[in-house]
Amino acid sequence: MTWVLYSDSFRKQVQGKAAYVLDTPEMRRVRETQKHISTVKYHEDFEKSKGSFTPVVTDPITERVKKNMQDFSDISYRGIQRRVVEMERKRVDQDQENLTEKYLAVD
Repeated sequence: MTWVLYSDSFRKQVQGKAAYVLDTPEMRRVRETQKHISTVKYHEDFEKSKGSFTPVVTDPITERVKKNMQDFSDISYRGIQRRVVEMERKRVDQDQENLTEKYLAVD
C-alpha cells in the first residue's frame, strides 16, 4: 500500500515535467572531452580504412559485361563498326544488283 502511494506521489511530482540537465562547469568539461574523444576515434577509424579497399567479387555476369564493354570500346576506337556497316551496305547493294540482273535476264 505504501508502495502505491509512493509511486503515485512520484508520478504526480515528475510526470509532465521536463528532465533537467546539470550545466555545471564539470559537466561542460565532460561533454567537451567526450566530443574530443569521439572526434579522435572517428579520425582513427577513417585513417585505418583509408588505405583499404573493398574486394570486388567476380561473377560470370560481371565478366561478360566487362568483356562486352571492352569489345565495344575497341570497336568504337578502331572504327570497326563503321566498316561493318559499310560492308553490310555494299552487300545489300550487291544483292540488289544481282536480283536486278536476274530479273532483267529472265525478261
